[in-house]
Amino acid sequence: MLISTRFLEAHKTICHLEIPDDLREEALLHSVVVQDKENQFATIKSKLTYLPGLCLLDATVQVHQQLTEEVLLAGAHIRLLFSLEGNSHILDVEKKCSSEAYAGVLRRQYQQQAQWQVTMPANQQVRYVAIILSRAYAENLFRHEPWRVQDGFLEHLFNDQPLNTQEEQFFITLPVQKVLHELLNTDYSDLTRKYFIQLKLKELFFVLHKQPDVSFSSRHFAPEVYKKLVKAKALLLSRLNEPPTTKQLSRLVALNELRLKQDFKALYGTTIHAYIIACRMKRAQELLQENCSVNDMSARLGYRSVSHFIQTFKKYFGETPKQALSRSSKVVTTTVGEAANAGI
Repeated sequence: MLISTRFLEAHKTICHLEIPDDLREEALLHSVVVQDKENQFATIKSKLTYLPGLCLLDATVQVHQQLTEEVLLAGAHIRLLFSLEGNSHILDVEKKCSSEAYAGVLRRQYQQQAQWQVTMPANQQVRYVAIILSRAYAENLFRHEPWRVQDGFLEHLFNDQPLNTQEEQFFITLPVQKVLHELLNTDYSDLTRKYFIQLKLKELFFVLHKQPDVSFSSRHFAPEVYKKLVKAKALLLSRLNEPPTTKQLSRLVALNELRLKQDFKALYGTTIHAYIIACRMKRAQELLQENCSVNDMSARLGYRSVSHFIQTFKKYFGETPKQALSRSSKVVTTTVGEAANAGI
């Protein structure tokens, strides 16, 4: 499998790898960090993690002048591209078609070869994560997963059907964000980390298996309007700690504010404001399980006032964060006590 990516104007190669396709138990995990702060076109920081059959690339680019990234992938592979910050324009050189990469959207495809030119407009920060699995690695990883036979994407791979499937797009929802964060930020040692990454990849694909892609409800909207609604939801997901106002969002997606409100509710079954609150409260529940303090939760979720966060939490769940944490602690204590009394 060949993986190559470089920034043309900056004359900077981020990755050029030729790695074996198969998952090898004895293979070690390798990491390479690239930093370039002196370039007039961009400040670039990337971390590359790889072993036979697998490559993870986490790149952050502070774009000073318009920049073009050339990407080449060769050999049967699954590619996942997470757009986390900024917007880019992607030209598929082989298919001679183009599309926009919005922050908050994940693109997945199974293909033999890909050649892209990604244009990053000036004066923005772009962050993306690419995960590339060879076909052999993916087959070994998912072969014994019982849910795999119900997953159309993986079954396409296992049934030797033609390569170059149509690209799927998913929102980078909170469950996807959680798995990705754990994938990129584990502090396990090399050998343990390799197995941890395998577990997290299985979890990631399972989350996507249960999550509809962004085209699921597109038939009820004009294509251009639907794209703008997808972009709007993706932007909200990527900026939960500092979401744009409805007016700002309408400008960002170039859709009339009233039309945005009406169509967003029609497509997603909730208002923009209610959607932001629901996502924040779901994240608050996760932070509670991590024993996060109320002050820290409030700050991480973007609330300017702790009292406002507590009020919102109580209105949503019927209890304050402190009461929820206390109740959770009692359940854990009771469970541990019962296990001890039972002699477990």
